[in-house]
Amino acid sequence: DGFAIASNASVTSASGLITSYSAVAVAGQKVTLTVGAAASAGASTVSVTGITNSGIAATHTMYVAQITANPANANSRSATVGVTSNALSKLLALAPGETKAAATTTGKAAGLTPTSQTAGSAFNITVYGVDAYFNTTSATDTVSLATSAPAGTFTLAGSAALSSGSKTFSITFNVATGSGWTITASDTTNITITSNTTSAITVNPTALTRLLVMLPGETYAPGTTLGKTGAASAQTTGVAFTVTVFGVDTNWNPVSVTDTVAIISSDASAALPPNANLVGGTGTFSVTLRTAGVPTITASDVTTPAITAYTTAGVTLNPPTALLPMQLPVSGLPRYGKVTVTVNGLTGGGNISPGNLTLGGSPWNSAANSGLFVTGLATSGAIGTIPLDGSGAATFTIRVPSAATIGNSVVQITDSRGVVSMGNLVVSMPTISLTPTTVPRNSTVTVQGRGWVPGQTVTITASGNTSVTTSATPGDDGSFAAG
Repeated sequence: DGFAIASNASVTSASGLITSYSAVAVAGQKVTLTVGAAASAGASTVSVTGITNSGIAATHTMYVAQITANPANANSRSATVGVTSNALSKLLALAPGETKAAATTTGKAAGLTPTSQTAGSAFNITVYGVDAYFNTTSATDTVSLATSAPAGTFTLAGSAALSSGSKTFSITFNVATGSGWTITASDTTNITITSNTTSAITVNPTALTRLLVMLPGETYAPGTTLGKTGAASAQTTGVAFTVTVFGVDTNWNPVSVTDTVAIISSDASAALPPNANLVGGTGTFSVTLRTAGVPTITASDVTTPAITAYTTAGVTLNPPTALLPMQLPVSGLPRYGKVTVTVNGLTGGGNISPGNLTLGGSPWNSAANSGLFVTGLATSGAIGTIPLDGSGAATFTIRVPSAATIGNSVVQITDSRGVVSMGNLVVSMPTISLTPTTVPRNSTVTVQGRGWVPGQTVTITASGNTSVTTSATPGDDGSFAAG
């Protein structure tokens, strides 16, 4: 019954059974009995002293039996000893599902594990102030708690004093984990008292209630206020990037679901992915934003519309790091010649101001490049603002100015977001062509000119046996035809 014969037990001659003992003892300390046998012919007598209890604070009964040569003369007596706890030595923290068991290796009943808890729901643990044998003492020391769960993802009861050696504390874990969180109890009254840590407590998520969208640069942080930490990194206009969508519970814990998710954006020109199913509660989606500003991205649950959708903060967009090519279909264009320019991939909904359209480094509307226009957007030689459509594209016609350098010139466009598009334009000398090139005498030849100054008279002279002179006035595009 929790007792063992001490190493100093001895066998002596005595009379009577259990002739003396201590009725009260302390856990872990020795209890001394004096044991004898009734005198009888041929009796063999024993006396046992120094019996030590194993540490269970309780009332124990010890039995001593007389050993005789004649079993008929056998006799036995019993003695009851009350054992109290020893001094406070350490703390013992018990999670739900565990049971206290004194005089064991761990202080807990064998074969029991903590009961799984639910994220966001409070539960209690009990802390005991115990002696070396895990008997509850009458200590009133103050106890504080700590946990292995990440900071900001739990609610712990504050420090409190033990009452008659025990105290119940409330705790709430917000982060689900299959491997479990632990709780450590420490004595703040006497730091020499050994602290104790619970077994790992499994925490399960609740049901799916909402979605969470993670942008590049953000870190998933279930159990926190926002479900994520960090700042979203800026993205590049027209360049695809990946967002991650989680199906989560009320505390942002991932829930293993396969719901279908749709992605939309406040950028009407964005390239968006098709609807797709989550796998194990998670999915990745490719998004390309094209519109100036700080567009948002929204994920919604198509399978269960009642699930709360999630909209990100505005995504900062930077201009592309690489130059976008400009389509210039005409090469060898003379001054005053018209050319149709097509640009793509600039900032959707933006614009190109006159000063940001340059030829050879000079703005197209500067004095060096005067006398030009943009079809449909300007009159009297002035360039108006060129709007970009939702995808960042524009097609417009411009005229090569009279001051354009003959040869290769760079046409550059910078939109309102700083996105640059460039292309090469070959500017040629004014030209004329003859149709036909071979004719009989007295036949008419049509002379066509390109790249001449609009409105100014061009004199045409045919030399040979007979000199013929005529004139023509180039039109607004610097071209003429005379015959």
